[in-house]
Amino acid sequence: MAIWQFDFYLGNLKKEIINDEKRFKEIIDNISGLLKKSIGWTESTDFYGNNDETCIQFAWENGEIADIRIRLDLRTLDKNLFNVIFKFIQDTECGNLIIIDEIIPIDKNKLLHKIRNSKEYSFVKNPNEFIKEIHEKENEKSK
Repeated sequence: MAIWQFDFYLGNLKKEIINDEKRFKEIIDNISGLLKKSIGWTESTDFYGNNDETCIQFAWENGEIADIRIRLDLRTLDKNLFNVIFKFIQDTECGNLIIIDEIIPIDKNKLLHKIRNSKEYSFVKNPNEFIKEIHEKENEKSK
């Protein structure tokens, strides 16, 4: 994952929705116009989008989706793509979002708040300042 990619998982997946082929195909169709299906690095992983950019990753286990990971490329993320991805999140009816070690509810404003306060967003907004801050913190640790 690159420093400009904001990464999170969908939590509490509802198996009756994601394993319902017809319903899940409809959900996937909503994102496939913007995120094309691409080949995952293993047979048990599917991608929509590009792993180096914004993408949705599906990890399969025993023929069922085990987890769904979303990676947002903050360099290129626009309002339309964000809204399509957020609708995807809502359509899956998952219970929450897992961001690093924090669980947040499915709430667009809370997700945007997390993105705006992330190190990934700080880097995209001002790479030079971000690197300067890291350097200063490292210098303070070494004193």
